[in-house]
Amino acid sequence: MGQRMYIAFFGRLGEILRFVSPILVFLLSVIAALGVAVAFVEGWTIGEGIYFAFVTGLTIGYGDLTAKHTLGRIIAILIGFTGIVFTGVIVAIAVQSLRFVLVEMYGDAEKLQVLDASYGILNQARETREAKRKQRTKTSGSDPEAASSSPDRPGEG
Repeated sequence: MGQRMYIAFFGRLGEILRFVSPILVFLLSVIAALGVAVAFVEGWTIGEGIYFAFVTGLTIGYGDLTAKHTLGRIIAILIGFTGIVFTGVIVAIAVQSLRFVLVEMYGDAEKLQVLDASYGILNQARETREAKRKQRTKTSGSDPEAASSSPDRPGEG
């Protein structure tokens, strides 16, 4: 079953990548063009500029090349933001591909329950709210005026 999921995931990933490839090519072109621009500003070769752009845009940041001029630094910031968008698109594609595979294998997406670290936090917050609500109900039961001004029952009082 694991290998079938693996094959289905990468099959879906390929389909989605073909669909959004114009966006990815555009983002990669912007990063390369900004690399050429920073190379011109900093006095580097075009190869060094493109290398700098991809190392910066993919948030690797070796530090072997650094922008010294103000305009070069501004371009580096633009490269960084473009790289963040590029990375976000790739992650979104992978998540969507996995979602498709899970729905195909296990049925309706509404029935799927994904439990992660945030589930425990949200569950704990819900339990805390319920405990506070019960405590307010107990204290408001002895004081009729507190019950009428309870935030849990708007419009009363």
